[in-house]
Amino acid sequence: MQLVGMDAERAQSRGDLVTNSDVITLAKRHNPKGGDSLKFTGTGPHAGRSFRLETMIEDNGYSRRYIVIETTVP
Repeated sequence: MQLVGMDAERAQSRGDLVTNSDVITLAKRHNPKGGDSLKFTGTGPHAGRSFRLETMIEDNGYSRRYIVIETTVP
């Protein structure tokens, strides 16, 4: 798998699979884990949208990065 921004254009021209994924970084103090749900509140661009944490892609000791799937029902 190639992540966008990591030589994706050349990978795609070679015929490699290139995907776009939504990613979130959360402070480790919140103890995030795969399967957890998040709901954004307030007035920002994601207000009212819900997401589920899927695959953890990084843990640097201070924060964790996850691929997220939107679960908001229109």
